[in-house]
Amino acid sequence: LVGIVSRANLLQGLAVKGVAGAAGSADDRSIREALLKALTEEAGVDTAFINVIVDHGAVELWGIVDSDAQKQAAGLLAEEAPGVKSVQNRLSQVPQWIWAE
Repeated sequence: LVGIVSRANLLQGLAVKGVAGAAGSADDRSIREALLKALTEEAGVDTAFINVIVDHGAVELWGIVDSDAQKQAAGLLAEEAPGVKSVQNRLSQVPQWIWAE
């Protein structure tokens, strides 16, 4: 078992697909790509568990990170990215009991 797809995951996917056809999507795509690269290289976030939605410069971060520090770093990176007008950081931290032995 690799993961579970929830109804929320499906709705986020549909939202991203709708945004991709919107006007200004080339800028939004470049913001999204640059942000995903920065999340990996600068914040050490595993982007396999992150969904970045950009719509006319408004960024939404969804998914799971390992720590509160990663959540804060992701939000700061998004806020400082060129072309970003607003950021909604909806990232969640992995519950600590998952890693407990």
